[in-house]
Amino acid sequence: MHEHLGYEHILVLVGSQRDQNTTAAPGTLMINPPGTRHSIVGEAGCIVLAIYEKPVRFEAGERSCETADFRRTFEVRSRLWTETGARRK
Repeated sequence: MHEHLGYEHILVLVGSQRDQNTTAAPGTLMINPPGTRHSIVGEAGCIVLAIYEKPVRFEAGERSCETADFRRTFEVRSRLWTETGARRK
């Protein structure tokens, strides 16, 4: 479970993901405002474009695979952004 400190925009590109509110199929745009909380499951896998206004806060003691995967995914996205032209010239 994590809480949004700022807006989160998720566009599902491939596969689907589910949280406590809905199941999102490809092409679905979800906007989670600050203060909302949820857990995400992508049972068959999914690829999303995720834009975060601010970092998310994970519940204390959270040790789930979801948390590790989410953090790793966020780090990879950040690295790819830096390596693919986000550098200042």
